[in-house]
Amino acid sequence: MPRTRTSNRELFSLFRTAATVDFCESCAQVCTGQCCADALLDRARTQALQLHSRSAAADNASGIAVALEAARIRTPTMPDGAGLAVGFLDAEEIGARGSAHHAPTVAPDTVVINVDGAQLGDAPTEAGGPAHALLAALDQAGRETGVPPRAGAMASGNRRYAAAGLPAAGIGMGIPGYQTPAETADRVETHTLVAATRLVVATVRQLAGSVTG
Repeated sequence: MPRTRTSNRELFSLFRTAATVDFCESCAQVCTGQCCADALLDRARTQALQLHSRSAAADNASGIAVALEAARIRTPTMPDGAGLAVGFLDAEEIGARGSAHHAPTVAPDTVVINVDGAQLGDAPTEAGGPAHALLAALDQAGRETGVPPRAGAMASGNRRYAAAGLPAAGIGMGIPGYQTPAETADRVETHTLVAATRLVVATVRQLAGSVTG
């Protein structure tokens, strides 16, 4: 059987998505240039080797816990004319491919709140896209709950949604031991999970009120 040689260009195409922007390995943020295929493949191999040893207690188990609890609290009280959806994405550690694939399919009137982790600390928040109303809602929610968001880099799926033209915010409340065996459940602080949930619930309430009010 003849051997088939796969070039770097062909390998790179396996990791391309339908998104109009790419995730830049050098600056760790969404940019308009193409990423280096070798760097992307190296990252994929590294992530694959780490999977067996990761507990993922913070990223992304704590973030999922916050999203599910916030949805449980808010769903029964959502007003007419406002919807609520929760999404969980795969392939995020390989150039945010999951959100890159999903973002173009999201309705244009959607507001995105991405919770990457809630293990400890305050609420560094990064907003993108047409996010003025979202930032106002986050600010008011922070005042109500005593969990004020502060400006901070959040290199996660929120950048893919912002690049697709959606108002998007990424919230990350600490991920010690990020993607190592030290990222364990005993390091997740209960009061931080509660604080993150309260912030998200209050923000959704503010946004829903602005839609129906």
